[in-house]
Amino acid sequence: MKSGGLRLQIRIAPILLVSAAAISASAQLPKITEAPPPTTEFTTTARPPSDPNVQEAILRFPSAITTAIKENNTVEVELYTPRDAPKPMPVVIVLHYWGASDLQTEERLARKLNEKGIAAAILVLPYHMRRSPPGVRSGEAAITPDVSALIETMTQAVMDVKRLIDYIVSNNEYDAKRIALSGVSLGGIVGALCTGVDSRISAAAFVLAGGDLAHLLFNSTVTMDVRRDLRKKGYDEQRLRTALQPIEPLNFARPEIGDSILIVGARYDQVVPPVDTQKLEAAWNAKHRITLDTGHYGGVLVERRLYRSIADFFDSKFIHSNAAPPRSFSTPTVRIGISYATDYGLTVGAGLDLLRTRSRDAHLTGFITPVGPLLYGAKEIGSGLSVGLLLGKHGPAVGLIWSIVL
Repeated sequence: MKSGGLRLQIRIAPILLVSAAAISASAQLPKITEAPPPTTEFTTTARPPSDPNVQEAILRFPSAITTAIKENNTVEVELYTPRDAPKPMPVVIVLHYWGASDLQTEERLARKLNEKGIAAAILVLPYHMRRSPPGVRSGEAAITPDVSALIETMTQAVMDVKRLIDYIVSNNEYDAKRIALSGVSLGGIVGALCTGVDSRISAAAFVLAGGDLAHLLFNSTVTMDVRRDLRKKGYDEQRLRTALQPIEPLNFARPEIGDSILIVGARYDQVVPPVDTQKLEAAWNAKHRITLDTGHYGGVLVERRLYRSIADFFDSKFIHSNAAPPRSFSTPTVRIGISYATDYGLTVGAGLDLLRTRSRDAHLTGFITPVGPLLYGAKEIGSGLSVGLLLGKHGPAVGLIWSIVL
């Protein structure tokens, strides 16, 4: 028991250090609408390309905000530049999701952009990967139940992107008038802030992201520990909403560029509630939307098509103005669940929705389970629970199932 407590103290100590630093520094934080101090400390290191048609390099520069964690104070960006594209070329800044431990997903989007003659710059967000405190998982120190720390981290992320844009504008390989941004999940939330406060970004794709940070933190399935500790500190949703106004993406939307905004949402998302994605879409007056019939993680099932659509979108804005805008496409709805019926007992399974009603509150799902394949026609009654008719090798039976959509 004592050793477990010691391990916990060791694990959270760096995070507490980050929070304490944020509290002391919050009064000196710049507003996200301000420009970071200029710097010439940009260094690029070429690396062997994995594609002969692409030049690859690592860009490093100091963050405009200095934190108590030394590793977090240097920003790293992976640059992917197509060799034969006409110069100056458009460039898309790519921001990753919360907790990312590598950039492989973002690199695959970069390849799709490169095929269109568009450069990609993948920025590592604060407290992730090589910017994470020693002994702390990537991203764990980025979102904590400390409001001052949250504001500092989001402000630092915005300033880091602004400094990256300063580099892009100063580099004659890139077109300063054709800068875009694409972000997934946390990257999409940060990206919405950046696009809102920096008019040099002229197009953006916000993927599985949302607005109204307080509602998101109080309703997401991945922030339960954070909101529990926020409640202990006396925060309810409204008090938190007031405190987070300086970094609320909805406050900085630019609806006048709505035709250059693409929103990708997931119908069954429990990490970023669909209502928060809709708030972001409305604030930006976004004219382009793709809705996935999945949860937050199901996009991986259609990743290639999704990234092609995002690349096509930026191509239509920057290169071929007559290119078709992205279209919605069908996506599989994959469920993982626990079912109970008298003739089948309690069993777990994974399955695919075969049919859904227009209202989406009833579905016919085929499950693979330890007791064999099951066909389940169900009506949802709330919180992932549904009741209906289950059919398997023992014949039909009335059953209950609790499921989540990937």
